[in-house]
Amino acid sequence: MDNGRVYEESIAKADELSKVAADDANNPDQDPQRATALAAAAQAKATIALAAAVKDLAQ
Repeated sequence: MDNGRVYEESIAKADELSKVAADDANNPDQDPQRATALAAAAQAKATIALAAAVKDLAQ
């Protein structure tokens, strides 16, 4: 898998996860730990995207 594709897919997934986390955080019926876990997953995907971009620039 090329770095550009990893970057694009990771950014898309991070965006999706962060939106779900925000919705959960604003919904009193949702478990706050779920929103925190989703936000952490979004952060991880964003970090993967950053690593792919840096690797692509280094090549």
